[in-house]
Amino acid sequence: MTVYKINDLIKFDFLKIPKSLFANPKYKEMSSDAKLTYALLYDRLSLSKQNNWINGDGEVYLVYTRKAIANDLGITYKKAIAAFKELKDNNLIIDKQCGRGMPNYIFIVKPELSIKDAEDYNDTDNSRSADLECLDDTELDGSVDNSESDVPNGNVKKCENGMSECADTEYQEVPKAHTNKTNNTKTNINHTDNSQSVTDRQLFNRILGQCQLEYFDKDIRRIFYDAIERLFYCNEFKIGTSVLPGENVRSRLCELDYSVLESALHKMHRNMRDTKNPTGYVMSVIFNCLTEGFTETHLDPYLNHLRGGSD
Repeated sequence: MTVYKINDLIKFDFLKIPKSLFANPKYKEMSSDAKLTYALLYDRLSLSKQNNWINGDGEVYLVYTRKAIANDLGITYKKAIAAFKELKDNNLIIDKQCGRGMPNYIFIVKPELSIKDAEDYNDTDNSRSADLECLDDTELDGSVDNSESDVPNGNVKKCENGMSECADTEYQEVPKAHTNKTNNTKTNINHTDNSQSVTDRQLFNRILGQCQLEYFDKDIRRIFYDAIERLFYCNEFKIGTSVLPGENVRSRLCELDYSVLESALHKMHRNMRDTKNPTGYVMSVIFNCLTEGFTETHLDPYLNHLRGGSD
């Protein structure tokens, strides 16, 4: 039996970024540094509670210097100052000065989100598809530099006759203990030709942007990138007894974001068994989290409504 250690507590803990910062047009233009700074400040509230940092009005404050933020985010001190300024300009924090030589007290303000903005954001999530995500012809850059292709050649091997063929085209079965509602998951993919259209590359890059891979550790970032790339460029993806066309898989990948990968990482950490094909396993976990997350978001409120009506 293995008990949790201090490194496990840190490893399995994650920062939370409110979706309001993406749903409210007022906050959309904020930098990633500012949004991550808000997440770090919110995370510090638990420490404030332990220290009883509460004023006479019951408002919780915290102490977090710009220098500490810069160190924690791995950014320059100048960028940390700019991130704080963005939060102040958008009325997301109150920075109260406490006198010369004393650190400021920071009060976190709840993000604003109107019902209309929430509905628009929800409608966008529901209606997102590969067709909607593809760029118009007017947005495409006609000059493509093949030397800077966004598609790595790591998954293609050369035959003796000079033709390309795909490596590792079939994945082993994923253990039952690590799937939810889609047991005995297998993946069977055939990569398309490496010379993808500009539109496909633009869509792939847009999905990567939503995933914010830069906020994961280097090794995890590489693992996720490889799995997402294979899912995106597959001709088909086998789930149990069903075979999904590649177009359907790409359409669902348009819903992929940081929070889905965060859930996938949780499941991967809970995996105590060896996997014969790590990349195939990660692909399955990501796709399962993607579909399960959509189902839980939209089905649970409906079921709760029915339960409430039956009482």
